[in-house]
Amino acid sequence: MLAKIARESNKTFVASIHSTDLAHQQFNGVIELRNGEKQFDLPVAFVSPELLDGLFELEGLERESVVQE
Repeated sequence: MLAKIARESNKTFVASIHSTDLAHQQFNGVIELRNGEKQFDLPVAFVSPELLDGLFELEGLERESVVQE
């Protein structure tokens, strides 16, 4: 709902999410930050699970377990 309101009012909506599916459904672009440094800034159409593999590299966890939290 917030993303829709932002689109309709021509505003930027920023969210911190760990779901590629949600990003593809609700957002136009994805910016990856790691330790405060921008890793990429891409249209959501170019963001794939393979691209995000490095994003969710957490010791002892698989990407799927992080996404499901």
